[in-house]
Amino acid sequence: MDRRPRKQPGYRAEVNIQIVDPQVLTLARAADFVAKTTGVKPHLNTITRWVQRGVRGHRLRAMRVGRAFVTTKSDVLDLLERLNDFPACDSGASAKAVIASQRAELSRVNHAALAQELGIDG
Repeated sequence: MDRRPRKQPGYRAEVNIQIVDPQVLTLARAADFVAKTTGVKPHLNTITRWVQRGVRGHRLRAMRVGRAFVTTKSDVLDLLERLNDFPACDSGASAKAVIASQRAELSRVNHAALAQELGIDG
């Protein structure tokens, strides 16, 4: 006689949510959005950890809809800004482009300060 508990129908069923508002994302879609924004796709467990425990003192705002969590694009971008200390890009530009422009600006400022300190016109 088999004494193992039987799984009931629908147990661990796939959650299929139809989102009306394009701003609202499931956590799987949030991972895809992070990949589109930064060029690096985090694992779904990483996004879940951002919601439940946070990272470096910051949590991704989300709410439960049944078993699933949902968040918004603006909340994902807000978290990325807080973690990286620079504005995240929703326009599709990668984080590498943002960092490159920041480095160029920092280099220009440092070059101007050094030239002024040395008394060089340039």
